[in-house]
Formats: sequence, C-alpha cells, structure tokens
Amino acid sequence: MRDAVTSGYRPPWHADGPHGTFGNDRRLSDLEQSTIVRWIDAGARKGDEKKAPPKPV
Repeated sequence: MRDAVTSGYRPPWHADGPHGTFGNDRRLSDLEQSTIVRWIDAGARKGDEKKAPPKPV
C-alpha cells in the first residue's frame, strides 16, 4: 500500500496533472500521501468503529 501511494499508482487517475484542472481529480495531495504513510508506519490501526459509516447491505 505504501508503495502504491508514494509512487502515485493509487488512486487510479487517467489524466496527467500538468495539463489542466479537473473536477473529478482523485489524486492524493502530498499531505494526504504523508498522512497515509504515517498511518501505515504506525501499524495501520483501525479507528473508532462507532464513527465508521454503516456497512453496505
């Protein structure tokens, strides 16, 4: 997961960034990437399950 996030492989994105601004841009910012990597490095612990969205039916 760390490799996919830091390499830019995930989340998938079909457009190359320097060529415009897109309303459906799913790329991660540097801050979002570093937050995910810190979470992974800390053991990728689950959050408070009471705050989780409902499970899909």
